[in-house]
Amino acid sequence: SGSWAPRFPAILSISAACFFYNNSDDSPLGSYKQVREAGLLQQKSAADSFRQGIFNLNAWILFVQFGAQLGIELVMESSLTGHLANRFDLSLSTAAGLASMYGMMNLFARGLGGFLSDRVHKQFSLRGRLFLQMVLLFIEGTLILGFIRPGNSLQITVLWMVVFASCGQMGMGNCFGMIPYIDPRCTGTIAGIVAAGGNFGGVLISNVFRTSTSDLEPFHIMAYLCFLAAVLTPFIAVSGFRGIWWGTDQDTPVL
Repeated sequence: SGSWAPRFPAILSISAACFFYNNSDDSPLGSYKQVREAGLLQQKSAADSFRQGIFNLNAWILFVQFGAQLGIELVMESSLTGHLANRFDLSLSTAAGLASMYGMMNLFARGLGGFLSDRVHKQFSLRGRLFLQMVLLFIEGTLILGFIRPGNSLQITVLWMVVFASCGQMGMGNCFGMIPYIDPRCTGTIAGIVAAGGNFGGVLISNVFRTSTSDLEPFHIMAYLCFLAAVLTPFIAVSGFRGIWWGTDQDTPVL
């Protein structure tokens, strides 16, 4: 019934919160209590943690990258129906059904991105996650250009859409797989900065769609944003881990 409509997501959210509270760790090294007892992490105030996180360059690079991932998704989910309807002369119901496939990729793509992130980390440490991030962003940008390629049939266009949606969503899973390693002393602040990048990217790209006089220009800008975010990846340097260009892996990362 209608009265259960708001209750079901509430129950699901509370259940998920209880599950993660009892089955997850605070950091890659374990719970904060255990890490502090081992002398690997100093106790800091919320203000100190905020200051440390806000001046962390790595956090702002991930801010841009998450903006290119979630920002594009937010805008695509709101504009795809109109784009497909106008481009292929479809009814709104048909276009909406095809556009919904973009969001449906979240059913597996984000989780798959997190899974791949853990697998490459096991083999190559944090450097593997960085390479995965860079590759997924490059692929996403390339596929966006393929999506708007003139002469594509409806079937090919939808295929491009599904694959680049999956790459962007896998990148989000990988992005949040990296956050706990950036600086465990201020993980909450860094996570907040990165998450805000998605909303900022969505607002920025939606304004491009709103002000552009060309149907294709916003898609080119989204692709170039992905390429820009990708080339920033080698500048991520995390203490205790080897990056793409520099750094060395340590048995116990410096906290």
